[in-house]
Amino acid sequence: MRHHLLTLAAAVVIAFLLIQSYLPRGAAVEAKESVYERVLRTGTIRCGYRSWEPNVVKDPNTGELSGIVYDVTMEMANRLSLKVEWVEELGATDFITALQTERIDLMCYGIWPNAPRARGVDFVSPIYFDVVQPFVQIGERRFDNNVAAINDPTVVVGVIDGSPGSAIAKIDFSNAKMAALTEMHNGADLFLELATGKVDVIFSDLYSAHRYMALHPNKIRQVLTEQPIRIYGASMAIKKDQEALKSMLFYTLEEMRYAGVIEKIIQKHEKYPGSFYRTAKPYQPAPVKE
Repeated sequence: MRHHLLTLAAAVVIAFLLIQSYLPRGAAVEAKESVYERVLRTGTIRCGYRSWEPNVVKDPNTGELSGIVYDVTMEMANRLSLKVEWVEELGATDFITALQTERIDLMCYGIWPNAPRARGVDFVSPIYFDVVQPFVQIGERRFDNNVAAINDPTVVVGVIDGSPGSAIAKIDFSNAKMAALTEMHNGADLFLELATGKVDVIFSDLYSAHRYMALHPNKIRQVLTEQPIRIYGASMAIKKDQEALKSMLFYTLEEMRYAGVIEKIIQKHEKYPGSFYRTAKPYQPAPVKE
């Protein structure tokens, strides 16, 4: 009798183990909290950022932040009844790891989406568009209406590691030499490389170039081109597979866009008119019948 009871007990244990092995792995482990769920539970968005005028600007003396994307972020959080914690200043590539490891919830900065970045993170709808053009020293004329001439081994292109400018150089001008600054450098450092003749050409957004030329006249100029080298939608970045968070942010930005709030913020910080392209309106007024 005892032998039969032991055999029955063993059979029950084996059956239990077999059943467990066929259950989905998630059935035995509580589902991980999504970024969206944590943001709503804590009532806080943890932001990463980068200081680059007029996107987000950090005062070197007080640490106070300002700028287009700063104002957009604060207004967006206000409409969602959330607080914002500006937790970490990040470089051109390490924001991807910060999002993937959830050190931050949102890269609150107008990132330029491109193929390498899209492999690691996702993006919310553009706040505005940056126009990227080549810039050279004031007397340089080799590349006017002939940007293909940049693609030459004798030409030195200045870039910042991990930036879209670096990707442009590698894709469009692979024959040229590339002189790269580390990713924590900013646009002012890159312009200085150009102005002092350390590089022959750089790729910059219009606002940054106009700002540098206003502060340092007769140093650099824009290369004449038939069309921009690139146009990027300045967009906040989030972790992959966070559709609920992306949807919440998207519709909040759309509400702000249609109410004219984003345009007012851009105009507030656009010192050099025409620096940014606006997003197209997805609607048109109905015709008025007389």
